[in-house]
Amino acid sequence: METAVQHFGALTTLVNNAALTALSLPDKAVADLDNDTLGRALGTNIYGTVWASRYAIPHLLAQSGSSIINISSGAAKRAVPGMAAYSLTKAATDALTRQMARELGPEGVRVNSVVSGLVECNPETTALLQDPDFGSFIERAVCLSGLGEPEDIATACTYLASDEARYVTGAFLEVDGGISAG
Repeated sequence: METAVQHFGALTTLVNNAALTALSLPDKAVADLDNDTLGRALGTNIYGTVWASRYAIPHLLAQSGSSIINISSGAAKRAVPGMAAYSLTKAATDALTRQMARELGPEGVRVNSVVSGLVECNPETTALLQDPDFGSFIERAVCLSGLGEPEDIATACTYLASDEARYVTGAFLEVDGGISAG
């Protein structure tokens, strides 16, 4: 955080986007979760979000109109077999968003979440699209055509970080092509 402040002069927005995705964690049900899988998921998806936020908050408090944006997932609300570690960490991210919005709102820091749908941004996602069953699922689940692109998530973050969202905190902006509507 200090390096960012030195380089840019101030810190006005933190986007907590680092995470182990459902595709990068082994498929495991709750009964099959091992310490390694759970520890890796919690370490990156929760501890990483908390620590980055903790280090950013003093800098954000010093700036008017600052914000924290957490990247979440529909998996926080909709159970998917085999995605226990990922789903529980994203549900915790949602709880953390609400908690920080209540704690930091009175201090002028807005905290929101972008709830991402499946975004085509890595080789795992591209490979997943080759599976005929998954392709069929996406066609049925997504109201808009295809998958999201990284720019879709970035645009939502840009809005939440902007002055146009000055009265938005504790909100969850679903950027999922309409999966959440079904």
